Amino acid sequence: MTNICVVGTGYVGLVTGTCLAEMGHTVWCVDINEDKINRLNRGETPIYEAGLDELLHRNQGVKRLFFSNQLSVGLAQAEVVFLAINTPSSESGDADLSYLSAAVDTIVTHCDTHVGALRFLVIKSTVPVGTGAKIQQRLLPYGISVISNPEFLREGQAVQDALYPNRIVVGVNHVDAEKMMRRLYHGYVCRGVPLVVTTVPTSELIKYAANSFLATKISFINEMAMLCEAVGADVLDVAHAIGLDQRIGPHFLSPGPGFGGSCFPKDIQALQYTAKEKGVDLHVLQAVNQVNRRQREWVIRKVTSVVPRPCTIAVLGLAFKAGTDDMRDAPALTILPALLKLGYSIRAYDPVAMEMAKGFLGHDITYCEGVTATLIGSDVALILTEWDEFVTYSMADIKQHLTQPMVIDCRNILNRQLASDLGLTIIGIGRGI
Repeated sequence: MTNICVVGTGYVGLVTGTCLAEMGHTVWCVDINEDKINRLNRGETPIYEAGLDELLHRNQGVKRLFFSNQLSVGLAQAEVVFLAINTPSSESGDADLSYLSAAVDTIVTHCDTHVGALRFLVIKSTVPVGTGAKIQQRLLPYGISVISNPEFLREGQAVQDALYPNRIVVGVNHVDAEKMMRRLYHGYVCRGVPLVVTTVPTSELIKYAANSFLATKISFINEMAMLCEAVGADVLDVAHAIGLDQRIGPHFLSPGPGFGGSCFPKDIQALQYTAKEKGVDLHVLQAVNQVNRRQREWVIRKVTSVVPRPCTIAVLGLAFKAGTDDMRDAPALTILPALLKLGYSIRAYDPVAMEMAKGFLGHDITYCEGVTATLIGSDVALILTEWDEFVTYSMADIKQHLTQPMVIDCRNILNRQLASDLGLTIIGIGRGI
């Protein structure tokens, strides 16, 4: 087993480090946020991710998982360091690598003053093509080989994805680096997980290409939803039928208020920036972004077309998707301020993202504890996130609590026939009334 240091304890770093410990490695997770490290050392998980608490506590208990705000502590015995640091979009649209560069600077300083076991630096962060090569030049004097190992974690299912990935991609420039990664992921490969070994720049591009393609599927089905409403078709039947084609597949064909989160928007921007620098126009991705922005505007227009003002709207779901408390670029951040500005009052609830949402949306919204409290005192309901709690909630109670029996279901999760039998109107996306 291997001694590993993971730099960064966000979604990617914390899940990656915890799951590597679960696979038997000794892992130090390092972060400059002292408060976060103190919470982790107390066994408190700073993010919501299904199954993460249990794994973290178990591996802390058997002394395989440790946390520190001192990189030198994590590097002391590490043979491999994973960089899992945020690379947000800069004002120009390119990935901001300042945090990543600062971590590399610290590693170089450590190498200047300590003789340790560190031989490999693995870039887990999503970085533009060419980043690995630049870092490799900095680390050549220390005999450290740079490896690209992009993550493909879905928020809300990140633990499952880390423990049972459908592929592992590694980009290497040295045979010893490939041997290390094969040893590190031996348990996965033995279970039949494909290990794709390629060059560092190819590996970097694979991550961007994967996210861009998934975002394209979302924008495509959202455009089909608009067309379905115009011609009287049902987008769910369209999505189901085309998804049965093995060349297309059923995943990411769920229409909704548009994609958000920390990955798709910034990764598309970064890929477009890289392409522009190389003189390549990515017309498809330009359209993907346009459709995604338009989708949120379409939801706003849909609400205003059926809900008179003044009116109180019960908003169910604030996080950008179910299974996470992540509010970054969530559709709610565009839709709710627009509705407030148009004169609507809003009562809102999310099973896990309430505290996060308050920091983004402020206090012009009434935040409620539970579905029932949100519905009572509201005229109509608006579903923005596909939480199971909303699917299983009694539609008879929804009708009873609302002054006007209407739900704008932006995730198409409610049974329209059952609702109709109860006298509850469901307005979906791409389905009409």
